[in-house]
Amino acid sequence: MEKISSPHEDEYNPLAVCFVGAALGIGIGDLLNGLNGYEITSRPPLFWIVPFLFFTGCLFYFYRRFQERTIWGALLLVLLIASFFGFRFQLYSVCFPQSEIGFRTSRQSSPVFLDGWICDLPSAKLPSIPPLGRNIEPEIQTRFIVKAKAVSNGRQWDPCSGFVSVIVSGEADHLFRIGDLVRLKGYINRPSPVSNPCDFDMNFQLRTQRINTLININRPENVQILKRGERWMFLRFFGDLRRQSQKALEKNLSPRNAAIASAMILGLREDIDEDLQAQFQETGTAHILAISGMHLTIISGFFYFLLRIFCLSIRFRSACIALIILFYFMLTDGRPPVLRSSILVWTACLAVFMRRPVLQLNNLLFAALCILMYNPMELFQFGTQLSFLATAAFVWFAQKTVKEKTPKEPEIIDGTKEALSEERSKKRKASFTKGILTRLGLKFCLCMKDLFLSSIVVWFVLLPIIVRKLNLLTPIALVLNPIIFIPMSFAFISGLILVVLAWISPGLAAYFSFIPDFLFDLFLGILNGAHACPGGYFWCPGFSDLFCWGFYLPLIAATLFSHLRKYKKAYLIFLLCWGTVCIGVHQIDQWIRLRKGESEIILFSVGHGSAALIHFPDGRVIVHDCGNFSAPRRVGTLLAKNLWKMGKTHIDLVIFSHPDSDHYNAFDLLAKYFSIGGAVVPPIMFDKKNQNVELLKKMIDEKEIPVFYKTKDESLAELGFPEIRILHPHRGNFQKYMPVQSNANSLVVLLEHEERNLLFPGDLDTRNALFLDEFPVKLDLLIAPHHGGKSENYQKILEWGRPRWILISGGLRQRNPASEQKLCDAGYIVYNTLEDGAIRIFITKEKMNVVPWRK
Repeated sequence: MEKISSPHEDEYNPLAVCFVGAALGIGIGDLLNGLNGYEITSRPPLFWIVPFLFFTGCLFYFYRRFQERTIWGALLLVLLIASFFGFRFQLYSVCFPQSEIGFRTSRQSSPVFLDGWICDLPSAKLPSIPPLGRNIEPEIQTRFIVKAKAVSNGRQWDPCSGFVSVIVSGEADHLFRIGDLVRLKGYINRPSPVSNPCDFDMNFQLRTQRINTLININRPENVQILKRGERWMFLRFFGDLRRQSQKALEKNLSPRNAAIASAMILGLREDIDEDLQAQFQETGTAHILAISGMHLTIISGFFYFLLRIFCLSIRFRSACIALIILFYFMLTDGRPPVLRSSILVWTACLAVFMRRPVLQLNNLLFAALCILMYNPMELFQFGTQLSFLATAAFVWFAQKTVKEKTPKEPEIIDGTKEALSEERSKKRKASFTKGILTRLGLKFCLCMKDLFLSSIVVWFVLLPIIVRKLNLLTPIALVLNPIIFIPMSFAFISGLILVVLAWISPGLAAYFSFIPDFLFDLFLGILNGAHACPGGYFWCPGFSDLFCWGFYLPLIAATLFSHLRKYKKAYLIFLLCWGTVCIGVHQIDQWIRLRKGESEIILFSVGHGSAALIHFPDGRVIVHDCGNFSAPRRVGTLLAKNLWKMGKTHIDLVIFSHPDSDHYNAFDLLAKYFSIGGAVVPPIMFDKKNQNVELLKKMIDEKEIPVFYKTKDESLAELGFPEIRILHPHRGNFQKYMPVQSNANSLVVLLEHEERNLLFPGDLDTRNALFLDEFPVKLDLLIAPHHGGKSENYQKILEWGRPRWILISGGLRQRNPASEQKLCDAGYIVYNTLEDGAIRIFITKEKMNVVPWRK
């Protein structure tokens, strides 16, 4: 009896099953590593071999007995591949040889001598200066990666292995090249774990490159070249060519255009200032700065039509394009974003060369499996997720468009081909009767229509993950991306031609340079105009993880398995119901919090600075100080992400303790992201003659934020916060200390909530604090004034309030272990944000808990 095939059997795609298994195995491996804190080990995870052999035997037995594809066979294949990729993930992420230098280092910095080979192109960047200043003058930092050879502690040299991230203070990128054997003299340590909720995980980010160690070097002279590069000569050649190309762009283009061209063509984004990067992000065009499939598609299309002029065969053209993409891949340092896109182009070229159909989804899955095999941790990278989701959306849209545009064959009743040939000849004659310009115009309109529709599809697909990660909604991108694509493509190709001409003839490149310069000006002009449009972008709370899982899992399943695509209405109904459930879960959580009456206070770990967030159960929010001695943007980002996580778009009150920049210089980001109900400041806040203070006052005035000057015994009840009382400065004596002593006039805030007393003294100088001579208040918690230091500085407060907990917000330079030990011996519970990370305080009617982030 003849077997009847399934209508979807011809669309069966085993790579979809393989990808599901790979993602499942990597997810399980990440869960196991997370339970272990991602601690490195020299023992391979051999326990994965048992499930791998078991599922291999089951699959072999299954096919020997049934010899057909069923759901059980697919499930066994998924589990088999999951066990393999779980083993590969743990082998890559936590397993290292015993000679790994990471085993010799700790979280604490220690002096070291290290020999190794430079294995990537050194890059130098000047940190940006925030609008409200920083107390440390920024200096250029040069970064590169070294493959370790030997390490010494000053007495003996020991062989070692592994990669090390090197940071040199000073501009030294022109001194070193790939392959140079260098001796480093600096301070070595392992990257610190996450210090705050919603903080950037540098440890995990470096681990994706198998880097466990950092070396900080004070000056370029501490990097000694032992031997000029002989190793990695191939990479050295392309590294030199990349640097030469960057210099050619800097020489022939204006500084702003050269920085953008270097990012788009060479992947070097060090010279782009943060304001311009923010414009790309806020217009939804940040993908232009990261070399991706769009850039390689433009290159492939340009050279395809260029080679077509010479009437070369399609197989020869595909081979040439594959070689060109390989050359470009090496020129851009072969980084993961370029590798993802290159694999897609290579597989398509291989299919054309072998005269096989180009299966776009199959190519996408093959590229994903190659990437996960090379680096399994790429599955958790935001760029990788965006890239593959956007490509999958394009694939889906292209398949649907091609299917709709495919003409139906005319029905042939008599069995001959005469009707078909006559129909085709009529269409051919009709097309020739139209003018060339008319036909080109129609094609252009159709292309723009497809471009707009595909942009809408991609924007919709990427919306949840972008809002979840970036808290940014960019409706302007719906219109801007299709419009800007054409000038961006011409600017990109012209910049690439300029680079090639600079290799051949620098004089010819200088003569040609006005064209790319004009095109980049046009491209950036459109970007600036779009960024200035009102309502083009919004900062907002992100979607919950629960909603994102419900949004993407059915979408990915429908993309991988074609027979699920017919249930479009069911997906939309499910999405609507799932969104309602997520909103309901959030509202129930808020209701439980309100009924429980739990307030949360977070003292963030920001080094030498101060930032605290007070969240009451009824939704009111206060930010107490927001600054940092050297990196204020990190403080503003931390506060913003935690506020968005709480679902907030409005800050009820900002309290500045005194006019030192390490207590307010992150305010510009808060004012940008949120509406602010008011600012409470001491009377001397804006009397301090300082450019940063003047900028702060100007920013507050521009945002029309009400300012309230408070002194001793004043409450904030009229502002909606009866729980807060001001203890200092005294109205009669603050003028006496105004000219030079801002610390002496710090705003001392007492939070009285649920019969608990918490004191926020800023940088108070207790010698002039009159409230300490009055009747004491029993304190439950004290934020140590002036970032800790010696306990003698605030001994009067300890004697006055007798707090149970003492929290210190300070950096390494301010830390005094002897003073902290003295406090512990006296019976106080002491936490330091430098070691314990952020400190979270939970207050209810029944109890008060103080929980450090690093338990």
